Amino acid sequence: MRFIYTFLFVFILSISHGFAQNCPTSPCAAGQWCYDGDLCEPCNRPSITFPASISWTGTAPGANANSCPWSITCPANYWWNGTICTQCSNGLVSEENYVTGTGMTLPAANTPCVQQFTVTYTCGDGQGAEYETSPYNSGATHTVLALDSTNCTPPLNHQFGGWRDNGATHSAGASITVTSDITLTAHWTACPRDAGQYLTGVNCEYRACPENYFCPDSAICPPPSTSTDFSGKCRCPGGTFRPGTGGQTINECQITSATRFCDSTNRCFYLPINTSINLP
Repeated sequence: MRFIYTFLFVFILSISHGFAQNCPTSPCAAGQWCYDGDLCEPCNRPSITFPASISWTGTAPGANANSCPWSITCPANYWWNGTICTQCSNGLVSEENYVTGTGMTLPAANTPCVQQFTVTYTCGDGQGAEYETSPYNSGATHTVLALDSTNCTPPLNHQFGGWRDNGATHSAGASITVTSDITLTAHWTACPRDAGQYLTGVNCEYRACPENYFCPDSAICPPPSTSTDFSGKCRCPGGTFRPGTGGQTINECQITSATRFCDSTNRCFYLPINTSINLP
């Protein structure tokens, strides 16, 4: 009779547990937990409102009886408010985010929704179209790009001097924390040269100042010269000449002598003494 009672007790217990698997001998299936270190039982879970999705994870054999972990995936542009996955508002965004809980206990709220900003590059006084980077989450770090010379070309006789942003200059490879929309403008500096030289306009190439010209420190030619190409090559005034190359100042332009006449375009003629000509 005692054997019969024992058999009935085990039989009834098995029915009450749905003929549950004996977890100490093998792992519980996903969505189950090891109840009292004895039988695998279905996990109890809270009711989660769409669009959350719930994935269940089983526990190892002999795990704590109160351990029934689960996780929730809130899709992109949603956040977990402690009860459900809620859509981000006010233009904020988020990536897919995960929260985990145990049994019927809901995890605390998180706030992954953030504002996004763009970084825009513009050529400033150079030639080229502006372009934007992909959006950055607020607080993210942007690495400053190198100048793309095929997309952004410098003004005549200038070279790239970094990217300007509200008075600050950033070089390629520098890091910027993005907390608002940023516009980086190409900063151009005059090509270096010495007095007595002029720039050709190609990659900051320079040459010696030619005959009948002077090349001062300033890139802009002073009056009465008519050459203002910003190369630093300034023509001597009409009626004067400058022999040889490498002239640096207008004072080196010489007034014509009795045997040399220079017209307004610096065309010079050597004349015998006591000879005169009539120019058209």
